[in-house]
Amino acid sequence: MELPYRSLRVADMMDVSRHILEKIVALRPKEKVLVVGDFTSSLNIIESLAGGAEWIGAEPIVMIIKNPPYPGKYDIPTPVLGAIRESDCTIQVTANSFAHTIASKLAMEKTDARPNGGVWVSMQGVTETNLITGGIKATGTSRVKQITEKAANALRGKKCRITSEVGTDVTFELSGEIFGEWGEPKPRPVFHMVPSGEAGNEPVPNSVNGTIVVDGIQEGLIPLRWPYDHPIRYDLKDGRITRVYGGRAAEAFRKLIFDIGDEGAKYLGEFAIGTNPDATTTGALQEDKHVLGTIHFSPGDGNHFNHSILHLDGVLLNPNVEIDDKTIIDKGESKFI
Repeated sequence: MELPYRSLRVADMMDVSRHILEKIVALRPKEKVLVVGDFTSSLNIIESLAGGAEWIGAEPIVMIIKNPPYPGKYDIPTPVLGAIRESDCTIQVTANSFAHTIASKLAMEKTDARPNGGVWVSMQGVTETNLITGGIKATGTSRVKQITEKAANALRGKKCRITSEVGTDVTFELSGEIFGEWGEPKPRPVFHMVPSGEAGNEPVPNSVNGTIVVDGIQEGLIPLRWPYDHPIRYDLKDGRITRVYGGRAAEAFRKLIFDIGDEGAKYLGEFAIGTNPDATTTGALQEDKHVLGTIHFSPGDGNHFNHSILHLDGVLLNPNVEIDDKTIIDKGESKFI
């Protein structure tokens, strides 16, 4: 079979694409795979995913859309929703995520054509470097599973305090809604993040007080690139973001929260720690938030308590994390392993 290589770089990425489709998605021959990109997406990544699907014997479909306006909930073009509904697996490689829209539900729901449901794969903002090196090959492995399970156990508690040398000092109550994601193959319908590796305990929204300093990448700030001119700082009082300050990146973030976002965007919907030992900090969100020893907070939509049109992951590098006065991360070093 002649593979559709445009370059040797695509050939290198093809191996990783096959790992994603075979080991994580469990794609089968003759299934339809939809790859959705935007005008910022790497055509090499799109081609490698489509070529990997063809190598397996599946039917690849590619759609390019206008870059989603922000990470969260918004209207998806009807032709895209139609293609998602008819595909067995949808892979999103757009710069901004649209996993929190109706699209992911349509991708996974059970239909006559796919009675077991479908697969949604979030790979927003993934770069060519991420596809060749980093955390993707570790996604779905027993090593990441073991670390993620230990992280989830370490997060069992009632109170959390997070500090950092760049100025983070925030406390909050933990809801007990604990989750772990490591990319394991699951029965359909299934939602995957690639690369993956994180564990979280959703914060009680009204309990958050203090200052958060995002010195890693912050979701939703395209076309700004990390590292930013200054870290993004925001203060919270009784759960609500009251002030955002810093440089250009902070101003863009402030506009997202206060001008575009609804009331729910001003509260935290997620707190999680990275558990992938092979992931590296590259300025690509989907890789960076899964780096072992990092954490991320997400103002906006959560799984249980907080709801919003936005979901804005922001990565903190080298944090100190205490659960019920016990240190589980010390300056980015994971103590729970």
